[in-house]
Amino acid sequence: MLMAAGFGKEHAEIVSEHLVPDDPKVDAYGLRLKDGIRDVCKRTLSVFLLCVCGAGASSGQEPQADDPVVDVTIDFGDPLGRISPFLFGTNDQEALLPGTHVHRDEEFHGIMRELGFPMVRLHLGSMHGEFPTPDAKGSFLQSIPYHMDRTLLRADRSNQKIMICFAAPPRWVDMHNPEQRERYAGMCAKYAAFLVKDRKYNITHWELFNEIYFAGMSDLEKDPGRSLWAFYNRLAPMLREIAPGTRIGGPAVAWADYGVIQDFLEHCGAEVDFVSWHRYPAGSAGESTDAIMKRTHKFGEAVRDVHRVVGEQLPGKDVELCITEYNMNGDWQPTDPRQATAVGACWAASILKHLADEGLDMAMQWHSKGGGSVRIGER
Repeated sequence: MLMAAGFGKEHAEIVSEHLVPDDPKVDAYGLRLKDGIRDVCKRTLSVFLLCVCGAGASSGQEPQADDPVVDVTIDFGDPLGRISPFLFGTNDQEALLPGTHVHRDEEFHGIMRELGFPMVRLHLGSMHGEFPTPDAKGSFLQSIPYHMDRTLLRADRSNQKIMICFAAPPRWVDMHNPEQRERYAGMCAKYAAFLVKDRKYNITHWELFNEIYFAGMSDLEKDPGRSLWAFYNRLAPMLREIAPGTRIGGPAVAWADYGVIQDFLEHCGAEVDFVSWHRYPAGSAGESTDAIMKRTHKFGEAVRDVHRVVGEQLPGKDVELCITEYNMNGDWQPTDPRQATAVGACWAASILKHLADEGLDMAMQWHSKGGGSVRIGER
């Protein structure tokens, strides 16, 4: 399985020594199935470092066939490339839950502190609660979820960078209607000002849209006026004025749809600081482990291709690339139990290695709890 995931034989041996316990309760791949996802996160990082460093490592002596120990020497003076720390990010769901919610979860916060994710993404959904209908009385800011403070103002999160995703407009907004589009942009700008200036959250990135034009170019062609791109070009300058220095991007397509990304850059390139997309390699928790492990290299190939598209459309511009959602499969009912096992750790380590090899800037797994994902810390 490890070699199918893109690891060389010597790396597979190192990883196997690291992961496989002397324990009868292992699955067909020799991997323990009862580990909590907190341990899986740690194992993922350990396996990832072993695999990456192993490419430049040499053994001090020829290993013996019956030797259970693999000695590795790492030459840190001969770097193979740059690994962005923001590859190790997540979508944070706890910050979006009401304060009285059953998942108000101090254990979760402790685990998040221990894991130390350098960046989290907050997927704000369709904003139905925050942006009521235009004829609603009172200020929409009254419905802003102050329970975000419980997560984002914690002292142990003070250095964590935050990406806010304005995923989709409320139901009453017709993005083809310039007047409604303008109203929605103004509400997003007010919301952003509230988060940055009032609540003082450490927001560094604004992502506009989430899995738009789901069918790719066939959906895009149904919108000849490019209403979403017009909205992007209206809101992006407003966000820059509110929060100078923050980076703005999108369009968070459901996969690396190069046609949609190219069209986005053609129409919005002047306002684009990062390009984002999602990736779920399987559509069912029943997909075999062998199958998903053999496709991990596709993550790296997509990064390479998006790099090419960006280079063609915006030559010389500093544009970050970000996978703002990924996991083993996109069918969140039911949860894929492999997420909380050493199988999941090996899969994630392989993904991260391919992303690092291709120089991806940011990645956020979906996600830290709920929504079809195993809650971090759950066993």
